[in-house]
Amino acid sequence: MFIQTHETNSPKSSPKPGLNAGDFRTVVFIEHSSPPAEIVAKAGIEPMEIEAPGPACNLSYYWKGLRFLFRAGFVSGCSLSLIRRHGIVVARLARGLARHQGEKVLIWEYTHRNEQAVPFLARMFGYAVVAIPHNIEALVPTEAPVLSGLKGQQFRDEVKAFKAVNSIFTISREEQWFLAFYGLESFHLPYFPAAKIATRFFSVRSRRRGMTPKRLLILGHAGYPPTRAGMEELIRILLGFSRWGFTARGRGRV
Repeated sequence: MFIQTHETNSPKSSPKPGLNAGDFRTVVFIEHSSPPAEIVAKAGIEPMEIEAPGPACNLSYYWKGLRFLFRAGFVSGCSLSLIRRHGIVVARLARGLARHQGEKVLIWEYTHRNEQAVPFLARMFGYAVVAIPHNIEALVPTEAPVLSGLKGQQFRDEVKAFKAVNSIFTISREEQWFLAFYGLESFHLPYFPAAKIATRFFSVRSRRRGMTPKRLLILGHAGYPPTRAGMEELIRILLGFSRWGFTARGRGRV
């Protein structure tokens, strides 16, 4: 099994820790100190080093990106920066996919537009691909261009990438229904907090038991537009109830 998770460093950076899961010889690309690192560590998977690609010039990335895109039939609407990004993905993953000796299954977790070369690349190496998207990226306001034509192209490209996988698991029923309109069967995999986080908040709940609430606490990521809109709507509603005070906390600004 080969798991591709959120990877932000360029191919020039040092090798990332991977994982060796015994008979399955699992290889995992992880962002340092990321939740996937904790998950696989708890599964008893021992880290091993993955050989990182050597330094390359931009021309090399453009060439790798173009060659890959023509082979995958995934060229329309690609800007030069996106072609280069696809070239970086090829440089980062191709060798690992080719050398991996375990089960040829790739878990595709980071489905951002910059990483949509991954399922096509994996299929070229004979892998089955399972997608676990955080969002439908083209529908995230901060991720898609303002111009509706380009936004539409991004969505079509994202659907094309999902059609290249074998299974899709979404974190919401709404995304599952939405993808069904475009002929994509998916499964609902609801989000459950890690045991450590759940235990912490259950402890807070037990300490608050019997207290009379006087204020409401609003938690959210205000830097993410849909969450910000929901927080703003909730604040407008609460402003109509003078007996309730509230405190808003989270990332970004409301």
